Amino acid sequence: PSDTSERPVRVITLEEADRIVAAAEALDAERGRSRMAPLVSLAFSTGMRAGEILALRYGPDSLDLDRGHVTVG
Repeated sequence: PSDTSERPVRVITLEEADRIVAAAEALDAERGRSRMAPLVSLAFSTGMRAGEILALRYGPDSLDLDRGHVTVG
């Protein structure tokens, strides 16, 4: 494995994030369901990784929408 500390880190801009969310919303509208945009928005607003988001389960131990809590672990 290569040393990743030598690679420059590129952070996306707010404008790029907005365009990604808009593209996810358009994809959801095209497919007639709302799946991608909420996941993308959750990732951007929390910094969660894909695996962490996909491991979430509805309920007080993981995703509690009534209280607005997300528990990762």
